Parts: sequence; structure tokens; C-alpha cells
Amino acid sequence: MLERAVASLESGQLQRAIPKARHAARPPRHLQTGFWQHGASALELSGFRSLTAGESAHDDRPAKPTASELLEPKLVATSFLLDFLYPNETQSYLHRVLAPRAKENRLRPLRRRQYSVQHLASIQQPALLSATRFESVARTPADAPAQQSSKATKSKAIKSRAASKKPPSSPTTAKAVKTAKAKPLAEGSLDKSDLDVSWMRYQHASLKAQEAQRPGLIMALAVTDEYVACARAAALFQGLPPEEWTDALLSAAIRSLAVCGKFQAALNKFKEGLQFDHVGGMQYIVARACAASQWQELFRVWFDYSNFMKQHADKNVPFDYLRFVPNLDTLFAAFEKHIEHTGLAQIRMENKKLFSRQVLDQLRHLMIRSVLAQPCKPSRAMDIVSRYDNTAYYQLYIESVLQSIKHVPYPKSTMRQLGPIYGEYRQRADARLTPEILRGMFRVFYATNRAGLAQLFEDWVKSDGGMDKWAYENFLKVFADSGDVAAVRDLGQRYLAAFPDSARKANYHLALVDAFAQSADVDGAENEISAMVKTGIQIDDRIDNLMLKCHVKAGNYKEAKAYYKTIVERSVPNAQTFEHMMELHSANGDVDYTLAVFNQAQAAQIWPSESMAMSLVAAYLVNGLMEEAEKICEEMTRLGITSTKIWNSLIQAYATAGKVEKCFQLLPVMQNHNLAWDHDTCQAILGAQARAKQTAPAHWLLRSAVADNLLPVTADHFAIVMNSAIDTKQAPRVDILATEMDRAGIQPNFATHLACFESGFVRAPTAERTTRLAKELVQYMQKLADNIDAPPGQRKDGPYTAAMRNVTELNRELRDIGDALKLLIDKREIALAEDLVTLYAKIRPVSEQGRHMPSDVLSVIMGAYLEDGRHERVLELWAVLLKDVRRRTENPITQKIFPAYAYHLSGPLAHVAKVYHATGDGKRLLAATQAALDAGFQFTSATWNTLICSLAELGQWEPAMGWCETLLMPRWRGWNPQPLPLAARRELTDNRVLVAAQPAVLSLQREWLRLRKLAAWSAGVTAKLQRIETQYPRLHHAFQTADVSDLPPTWGARGGRADGTPGEPPKSLNKAIIKEALAAVPLQDLLTMRLTMGAQLKVIKERRARARAKKWGRVYIPPRGTRRRF
Repeated sequence: MLERAVASLESGQLQRAIPKARHAARPPRHLQTGFWQHGASALELSGFRSLTAGESAHDDRPAKPTASELLEPKLVATSFLLDFLYPNETQSYLHRVLAPRAKENRLRPLRRRQYSVQHLASIQQPALLSATRFESVARTPADAPAQQSSKATKSKAIKSRAASKKPPSSPTTAKAVKTAKAKPLAEGSLDKSDLDVSWMRYQHASLKAQEAQRPGLIMALAVTDEYVACARAAALFQGLPPEEWTDALLSAAIRSLAVCGKFQAALNKFKEGLQFDHVGGMQYIVARACAASQWQELFRVWFDYSNFMKQHADKNVPFDYLRFVPNLDTLFAAFEKHIEHTGLAQIRMENKKLFSRQVLDQLRHLMIRSVLAQPCKPSRAMDIVSRYDNTAYYQLYIESVLQSIKHVPYPKSTMRQLGPIYGEYRQRADARLTPEILRGMFRVFYATNRAGLAQLFEDWVKSDGGMDKWAYENFLKVFADSGDVAAVRDLGQRYLAAFPDSARKANYHLALVDAFAQSADVDGAENEISAMVKTGIQIDDRIDNLMLKCHVKAGNYKEAKAYYKTIVERSVPNAQTFEHMMELHSANGDVDYTLAVFNQAQAAQIWPSESMAMSLVAAYLVNGLMEEAEKICEEMTRLGITSTKIWNSLIQAYATAGKVEKCFQLLPVMQNHNLAWDHDTCQAILGAQARAKQTAPAHWLLRSAVADNLLPVTADHFAIVMNSAIDTKQAPRVDILATEMDRAGIQPNFATHLACFESGFVRAPTAERTTRLAKELVQYMQKLADNIDAPPGQRKDGPYTAAMRNVTELNRELRDIGDALKLLIDKREIALAEDLVTLYAKIRPVSEQGRHMPSDVLSVIMGAYLEDGRHERVLELWAVLLKDVRRRTENPITQKIFPAYAYHLSGPLAHVAKVYHATGDGKRLLAATQAALDAGFQFTSATWNTLICSLAELGQWEPAMGWCETLLMPRWRGWNPQPLPLAARRELTDNRVLVAAQPAVLSLQREWLRLRKLAAWSAGVTAKLQRIETQYPRLHHAFQTADVSDLPPTWGARGGRADGTPGEPPKSLNKAIIKEALAAVPLQDLLTMRLTMGAQLKVIKERRARARAKKWGRVYIPPRGTRRRF
């Protein structure tokens, strides 16, 4: 048995066959100090190391022997054999070196015994600081000052390697990553082995040599986090006489005692050192007292320390270690609560002759600086800096956070909460806006906080020294991404004046062309490129891509394709070129060409980017292929090509389709792919709930988002819930939402102004408050138009003065202009409506490049002309709109409209149908409808029902029958349908889901009834009815199943007499048909039939009654009645 055990030890693995004891292990006995100098050295097992992950158990690679490995093999085997031969009920002394176990784990038996102190330390190293009780230990942070400082020892190898134990900087290449991962492992093993060698040399040295080596060895052992090493350091320091103490040695001894879990001994050693004028280790005492929440001990030692420092002003104790205490912000809150609960009088009484308010404030100041330098959470920091009102605290925290994010990535929610702290700091008179703070805050605000960037721009201009070259170039990029041409021109001139040498790099010209491209100004971009050529600047691929981007943003399909071919013929297109072309085709909904460009990029060996993936998903979503788009998202995510924006677009598509359950199912999928939710995700979920008429849950979700402050809640989120409240007839909720938005400090936008106006119009159309809300809506539009061309320094105060006019944000504001115009017209505020159209034309010039207003705005204007009876004006606008839309949205290859613009004529055509219905021109209405369908346009359900009614009443019955049968009747559910499931009802909220309305079917049925009357007199009409029954089966079934209750009152009612006698009510069609069929049956047969059917009906009723009584456990009693004879 012993031979097998020894053989198993050779491979470094021990397979035990003896079952482990199930009872609790006995608590270890406390050993004397001398054990660590004599007994522990005999059982040292550092030469036996455990196998790391991925290392073979039978590694034949030769290893360089060390002194510890030559001395300890026999000890390793002997200790293992002794422990192997011990019974389960005993504990070898080898287990006494285990670290103290947590209270909840002390009764748990050791499942896997550890025989190496090194292996134990690799699993759980004791640390100095812990937020739990003092006996429990945890690992010290890697960037602690004790680990960063060099080890003062006479061993040069230990000193050099200890000095290099610093946290590695974040590498950028794969090679650097491998080096950074491999370096700590190699250094850790060498450090431990060198410490063991030094310890063994110390054990075998003479007494005189030990006295010489002892201070350096104490310093070397104390900087580690290993229990055994720190215990050795504490034991060695115990043998030093007080005359040989120094501040550094005392600090090392106190740290070692703290690591070993002996805080009281460390505190006593510190007080003993004060008697000999030594103050070393104070930072570890303060840190450990804070971590253990031992406030009384902290007060005593702090007052003793302060009294000592008054007499020894030349001494200096750094307290940098305090900021490495875990959860220091929570501990500081507990510190303040302790002072508030205990009271200064009690603290003064407990520390007589030493208490001073100034000394206590120094301790508080130290803890505050440590909390802010840690750094803590922005919410805690905001409470601290606002309470103590010190500019230095603001600056310290901002600098600490900006320094930390260089090494550790912070969540976006945390970075967003840094903005309010900087906002208060910049308003203080003694604030120092250094270039480091300004650059760091620029990185925090970039692409997420436009208002913060505007404030930062003002601060940078007013700061000492003004804007530097880095600031000019980055803000030029910001203005260019926003499409703010005026701002780019103004800033670019100042940039060239401050740095004339920058004109050769063409950064200003590139930014200006990019601004033109972002704002879709093709002429401006071409003029700027011509100016660049005249100044001698060479045109490169960057200019080509910007010009292609300009055509894409402008929607110039032909020009963009021609420019793309020019780029391909002139040079090899890069990734940005393919991205712009895929964006163009995906915006049009052209799946085939989007895939074709993507395949071209693959053939050019260009790795797919997030923009390409977004274009693919968008192309499928435009065509309603949501399941295919979801598969693309999953596949791209598997390849590592994904972003939150892509999944947000998918959620938004499902929300538009009314599939709210699917939207919530995609949220955990995003988390599984490590994609954080943002404000667009929240907006998509709110839109899904609003479309599902879940106004109360949407309001609750919005309140939670505002309270949590994890996402940037904007006015668009409130506008969605407001519109949902209006749709569900909860208009008073809009006022509540407006109050909550004002309380949250969110500035209202055009959509929220419109929602408030619509809410007031629904409740009280003629009230004075409704008129005031309408005027506020137009005034807001006036503010948008005031700053359209002014440079940033000359813009008036308005919604975009702070946010720097952004083309994307401006388009988002103007998307509801049609609804606002319709509401003003419905209220008969014609003057305000005209002002709104004029302001919109100022922001979006309608004559530029032959463009006209959007179809929704023209549809509202056509509706206003229709109500005024100006039919000729409606038809004129229809002709202009049809020509303009076809010119801009028609595919030149297929001569069809792109899918993205298929519904642009749905609203205007409904107005045209009403015009032709009023004039009685069915042929022109049929021609207009057929022309729109041939061009590839599609219509919503409401428009189709309007067209069916108009065509049926204007003599175009059969074309209306064909379109109704093909498009509308597949979802027909009868005249008295049963309630649909919730999912189906939510799906019907999409106006693109075609369903036949009863008025449309009834308008077709009128002609069918007329033909039935003529069928008896004409064989041709009879044949026509038979053909209709075969060709339009759904409509024929609907006609036959219609009853009098389904008909309008004007259909069957006969006119009343002149004397006021009312007319006869309409007769039932079913009764008329039955009466006609039974007219030829003899009376006797009818009586017999009645008796038979009455008996059958009685039996059925009795059977149902018995079943009902049996279900409820009752006895059935037949009803008493008289039998009727006929």
C-alpha cells in the first residue's frame, strides 16, 4: 500500500480510496509564535506545486532545480504519507496552516485537503481589508500601494521582481495580451520561490547573519498577501528590540498582523510604536478599522495619532491605502450615521483631553477624499459633494473617474451620471477646467450627450489658453456629424487662424464636406470639392466616400449608383464605400441589391461591419420579413458582428406589428449576447405597449426608467405614452405625464407639445387652454426655425442652442408635422396652420432641387381643400404629388416603386376618391387607382375600404368586387364575429393589415340585390349571378348570410306618409327567403312539420337541462306546462 501511495505521489496527484469523515472538523488550536520559526519550516511544501489548467500530469520537460526543490522532496513525501496514514478522525499539523475559514463554512468538512501553502494561497489568499468581520479574509486589490512599492531586502532578485509587480496596462495587440496574461503567472511563481529560498537561508544562517538579514526579510515578507509569509514577518519583528524599530519596519509588522487577522495586536503594536516616536502603519490601522466598522477604535487611534503629529510635524504618513477599502462609500455613510447617532458630546467624553472638532473634521476630510478617489458611484459622489460643498471634491472625483475609465470600462449609465456632477462643477467660480478634464469629459459626452458637448464647447472657449488643436479637430467632427454647416464654417475659420499649418491636412475641408453630406446638400458638397481642387488639395478616397454618402442621404438613387460605378472603375472601393451603397439599397427596401453589394464586399475580402449587418437587417424589415431579419441578427451575433442598434431595429419592427410578447422575448436575448439596453430599446418597448393599448404598464415602465436613472429618458419616451393615453381615451393622464416630465427636468419637444394640444382638443375643443396650447406648438416651431442659419455664437435661446442643431434630431422633430397640421385644421385655426406650413418650408425649402413637401403634409392640405369644397385644388396637388413621388422612389430597372415608399400615396388617394365620388366620375377614379397599383404603390385598410365604397357607388362594381375579394375578404369574419384572441387583436392594430369593413361589403351587396331582382326576367343576369358566385365565393357567402340587423336603416325602410305616419320597418332577408320557399307547401304538411319540430326542440331543451343539473350536482325536475295542439 505504501508503494502505491509513493508511486501516486510522483505524478503530483493523490487518489484517495478512504471515504472522508462526514462529521465537522475540529477547530484548529492556536500555535505558539515559535512554531512559525521552527515547526512550520520542517513542513514547508513550497517545492511541490499544483498543476495548472491545461498542464499535463506527466510533463517530461526538464525544469531548472532550485535550492528549495533540492532540499524538500523528502519532506513532501513524508508529510503526504503521514497524512495518508492518519485516520479520518485526526487532523495533521499540516492543516494548521490553513487560513481562518468563514463562519458559515467552519462546520463544513474539508472535501479536498490542501498540502501546499502555495496552492492554498493561489485559491484563497488572506487580505488586509474586508467588509465582513475581522476574522474573515479576502484578497487585496492588485493595484494596492503595498504591492506597487519595492521590497526593501538585501536580495537583489526579490527587490527587482517585487518592484515590477504593478498592474499591467491594457494592451492593444494580441501579442501584448498574451504577454500581459503570462507575465503575472511567471512572476508570481518566481517571487514565492525566491522568498522561500531567502527564508531557508535565514534559517540556516548564524545568529549574527540573521540579525543582519532580519529587517530586509521582514520588509520582503510583509508586502505579500500570503498568510504564512506575513506570519513569519510578524514573528521576526517580535524578536526585534524597540531600539531597532523604524517607521518602515513598524508599518510592515502592522500590515502583517492585519493580514493574519490580529487587528488588536496590530493596534497594540502601533500604540507601542508611538511610545518610541514611531508612527508607521497608521494607514493600515485606519483602513482596517474602517473596513470592520470599528469606529470607537478608529476615533481613539486617530486622536492619539493627531496628538503625536503635533509634536512631530516632520513625520509624514501617506493614507493612499484607504481608497482600496472595498465599499468605502457605504462605510463612510455608516461613519456619518455613527457620528450622528452617538453625538459629538459622547465622542468628546470617550476621548478626553484629545478630542478636537478640527481633528475630527480632518478624519472626515480624509475619508471623503478616499471615497471620491476610489472612485465611488456617481450617485453617492453627488450626495457627498453637494453636502460638503467643496470645489476640490468635485475636481478630485471627476479626475478620479476619468483616470479610472482609461483602465476599466464603466457602464454607460454610470458615465451618464457624471454629467450632472460636471454641470455643477463648471458653474462654480473657483473651478479649474484643466485640459485633462475637458478632454475626458469630451470622451464621456461624445455621441451620447449633445447638450453636454455644447456646454463643454463653451467651457473650452472660456478656459485659460482657449481651445487647442485636439479640441478644434474633434469639435469639427462633432459639428460635421450633426450636419451643422454654419457651425463647421465658423469653427473652421477660427481653426485655420489659430493653426495655419493645418490647412495642408485638409481637416477643415473634409469636415465641411461631411457636414454637407450629412445634411444631404449635394450642391454645397460639389462646390466645396471644387474649391479644394483649386487650392491644390488632392481628391482621395475619403472625398469619394463623402460624396457618395451625400447622394445616399439625399436619396438620389441614379446619381449614387453612377458615382459608385465611377469609384469602382477608378480604384478599389473600401469598406465605407460598400457600407454607403448597402445603406442606400436597404433604405429603399431593395433586398436583392443589398445582398448583391454585400456579396461584392465579401468577394473583395472585406470583413462585414456593424453597418453592413444593420443594412441587411433593415432591408428585410422594410419588406416585413421579420423572422428572416432575426435569423440574420443571430448569425451576425455569432460572428461577433452586432450592436444594440441592430437589435433595437428588430424590436421596433415587432412593436409596429403589434407583437409585444416577441419584443419582451428579445430583451433577454440581448443580455445573453452582452448587449446593453439603451434609450432606444426603452423607446421600442414603450411603443410596443402603446400599440397594444397597455397605457398603464407603459406609464409604470416610464416612471421606473426616470426613477432608476439608468437610461437617458427623453421627451420622445413621454410622447409615446401620451399618445397611448389619448388613443385609449385617458386624456387626463397626459397632464400627469407633462407634470412628471417637468419634474424630471426634461425639456418638452414638438411631439409632447402636440400630445398636450391633442389632449386638450379631445376634452374641450373650444376652451381657452386648448387655444393657448395650439399657439405654444407654433411658437416652438418658431424657435426651431430661428437658429437654422445662424452660427453657434449668434443663435437665440431655444431647444437646439444647447444641443447644437443636429440633422437627425431635427428630422425626428419634424416627423409629426402632418398630425399637427391636421389637428390645427380640425380646430379651424387656419392662421396657425398657415404659420406652421411657412415655418416648415423655412426649415425644409420645398423648391430645393425640385423637391416638394412630404406626402403626409400634402395629404393633410388636400383634406383641408376637400372640406372647403375646392375639388380642383385637390386634384392639382394629387398630380404634383404622384409625379414627384414616382420620380424620387421609382426603381429605374423594374419601373416599380421601392418597397420603402409603397404607402406614400395611401392617404392622398383616399381624398381623391372622395373628390371623384362627389363629382360622380367613377372612370377617372378607377384609372387613378389602377395607375397607382401598376406603379407598385400599396394602400392601407382604411383607404381600400374607402375606394371599394366609392367604386361600387360610381358604377365600377366588378373591379371593386375583384379587389375586395382578393385583398380584403381573406380576413372577413362574418357579420357578428366572436371576439378575437389578444394576439390577433394586437396584430390588427397595424393599419397595413387588410380587413374588409361592413360598409364596404354592404355597398357591394346593394348591386347584388338589384341583380337578384332582375334575374327572373333576364337569363343574362342569371348567368352573371352564377359567375359571381363562382368567381367571388367569399363575397357571395357574405351576401347570403346578411340579415336585416346588419343593414343600414335607410335600406329597407319605406317612407312615411304625409300625415306623419312612420314608415314600415325593414323586413328580414332570412324570413323573406323562408316564406318564399314554404309558400307552395300545403297547410296540413306545415302543421305536421311544426308539431314534429316542436317535439324535437323540446327533447333538445330537456337534454340540455339534465346535463346542466348533473354538472352542478342537482336533481332535474321537468317543467310543468300545457301541451298545445294544432
